[in-house]
This record gives sequence, structure tokens and C-alpha cells, in this order.
Amino acid sequence: MAQRVRGREQSEVGKELEGARKGLGWSLRKAEEKSGVSNGYISQIERGEVEPSPEVLRKLGKAYGIPFAVLMETAGYIMRREQQKETVKVPAFVFSAAEKMDERDWDAAQAFFQYLLDKKTESG
Repeated sequence: MAQRVRGREQSEVGKELEGARKGLGWSLRKAEEKSGVSNGYISQIERGEVEPSPEVLRKLGKAYGIPFAVLMETAGYIMRREQQKETVKVPAFVFSAAEKMDERDWDAAQAFFQYLLDKKTESG
């Protein structure tokens, strides 16, 4: 069961990130310095007030040493591994490649996937 925080439920990804940050002994300011994500936004994620984008998850995961795939699963962007066995499988190299992408690559990938979503919506 999710922990209640200021009238909201703390998300699973918020708990994961808060635990990792505290495990490193980092303040929110230190996390901002290491990840490039503002401390206020990190705090909102941890409290469950906002849902982080994949790009933010990538930055925080890299800074905290958490694999991108783990954060994507925890945030609900992709199916958990045990669910994938029953449906669609996502090759591990996809996540490995995403962790190594720079900002320009990431922007191009997001544009590509948005294009695919738009095409699916048009044809659907």
C-alpha cells in the first residue's frame, strides 16, 4: 500500500527515487546538482504530486545508479517483466541503448515515438 503524503498517495516511483536519494545520503539540492533536475521537481515526484517523464526518469536514474528500465517499469510506462512474458517482449538492448543516449538522441527518439502515436491515432 502506498504511503499517504500530505493528502496524496506517494507513487511507487516516488518511493523508489526518495529511497535511492536518501540511501546515497543526498539532500534534494545534491540530487539536483547530480541529475540536472530541479530540487523542487524532485520533491514533487517523491511526494506523488507529479508524474515524471521518461526523460526525467533517465536523468534521475543515471544520477542515482538505478537502471532506466527499472524506473520505467516502476512508473508504469512499460509492463513489468512478469507481465511481458504473457504479452509483448521488449528486448533488453532497447533499455540499454536508451541509457546511453545523449540529449539530441533522446529528443529525436521522442519525436519518432510521437509520430508513431499520431499515425496510430489517425488510422485508429
